Amino acid sequence: MGITKEQALKLIGEKISQFQTMLNMAARGKYQHQAYEEVHRSTKNSLTQLFPNREIDLPYMGWIAEEMVYDEELLPIYKNSLYSCIAQLKAYREEIQKFWDTKLAPDVSCDVSLIIRLCKRIRNAARILENRKQKDKTPYLIKDEYDVQDLLHALIRGYMKYSVQENTLEKSAGTRASRPDISIEDLGVLIEVKYVRSPKDQKRIVNEFSQDLVLYAKWKPLKTLVLVIYNSDTLRDPEALEKLSDPKETGITGFDVSIILV
Repeated sequence: MGITKEQALKLIGEKISQFQTMLNMAARGKYQHQAYEEVHRSTKNSLTQLFPNREIDLPYMGWIAEEMVYDEELLPIYKNSLYSCIAQLKAYREEIQKFWDTKLAPDVSCDVSLIIRLCKRIRNAARILENRKQKDKTPYLIKDEYDVQDLLHALIRGYMKYSVQENTLEKSAGTRASRPDISIEDLGVLIEVKYVRSPKDQKRIVNEFSQDLVLYAKWKPLKTLVLVIYNSDTLRDPEALEKLSDPKETGITGFDVSIILV
């Protein structure tokens, strides 16, 4: 059974307080070698417990844990490490506050919420890669749905330890064979990407997704189906596609459908 939201927030608060105590000591020019080692280790263990399928990146300065004498030039590095740890913990706390359900096990509810957030922000990531600061660097241009898939796959893998892959689903009579762009079986998540080239694509997307729903509904682990529509502002009425998440419109029940317009 997963830890509750209240317990998680209390734990994160305690860890922030511990790092803050060391930071206060650092402001007076004092290092706490043993405390730094113990607090960092216990904090990383706690975060691993809270986010068991996440790569935990907590800044660590190994030399701080060693018993040795430091000069004043190293003190700012030590303090920056503590600041970074506190900032990272506050980011985790904000995520828990916004996206954790009070009663559900956090490893599932929170990770699915994070995946949806990454899908919503993919265009922001693409803009950075399209406009590289260094002139000799080749830009990463989004020209089709495969480019979107690769970037989204990379973003998800940067956060998750889950197996992320394409799964070929069994073909049903009267339907075309289909393969979701990204599947995460441990979470019961399928992600389908549609790339918009012209306003006329709206009808195509609706037809394809209607067929996909029939196939994907047969995938036993399915709990959340995400449809990412890239360049959605090109469509004549993109908001109308949000109706595809309504079971009354699709006639499909048993799992959640999230429509993401980017």
